[in-house]
Amino acid sequence: MDKIILISEKEIKELSIVQLNVDSHILSLSIYDVQFISLRPVLGDELYSQVINEVNQSIQDETYIIPDNMKKLISEYISPYLIHATIQELIMNSTYKLTNKGLLKYTDTSAISLQSGEVETVKNYHNNKVTAYKVALIKYLHDNKLINKATDVNVTNTSTGWYLINHQQCNN
Repeated sequence: MDKIILISEKEIKELSIVQLNVDSHILSLSIYDVQFISLRPVLGDELYSQVINEVNQSIQDETYIIPDNMKKLISEYISPYLIHATIQELIMNSTYKLTNKGLLKYTDTSAISLQSGEVETVKNYHNNKVTAYKVALIKYLHDNKLINKATDVNVTNTSTGWYLINHQQCNN
């Protein structure tokens, strides 16, 4: 079975700051990595598989209609999370390349040596968005009893160092 992605390259380009000329190969790899590495732990393997199966069924059968609750989960929570998490991933994937000459930073016209910390501001900006969308996604999943405590609910943001506690899990 092919790798199923939950948001298309076209959607990301239309709904974000990602330009139309971004390398399709880099973008598709970034989407899948974010989806599998970041989204799957939030949803848990069972719900992740259900979402993948629903999307795959709608791809295979154009007459198939994804159930409303699953459609809402995908369009209002998963897609915004994937957009910004993919941008965060693209910052590294499109700027830096590992070549036979080592790790280089690419610009429109040249490849140059790295300067430490130069992309941190942009990366942190999108990291904050990823955290916000992850919080919303986790809240929705808990509120609708789609996940239990065994999934990834850590919303620590490395750029701020804050940890947001789910008060429903507190004993006070």
